[in-house]
Amino acid sequence: MIHHGDTERRSKLLHERLTEQVIGAAIEVHRELGPGLMESACEEYLCPELHLRDLKFERQGFLRVSVPPW
Repeated sequence: MIHHGDTERRSKLLHERLTEQVIGAAIEVHRELGPGLMESACEEYLCPELHLRDLKFERQGFLRVSVPPW
């Protein structure tokens, strides 16, 4: 039987590994290209790096933001 705590631990480990991989990809791009590039240039190099790490991602996805009415 899987307990709720086990599920939480597995989820935390999965998120930690995913975070490690994404940050690692970003660091690799930064090492290769250096600082100061525009976001669009970084995106062009980060996407292939994420792909090499077998990470699924969406480029420039849509994000709905709610703004308070005041």
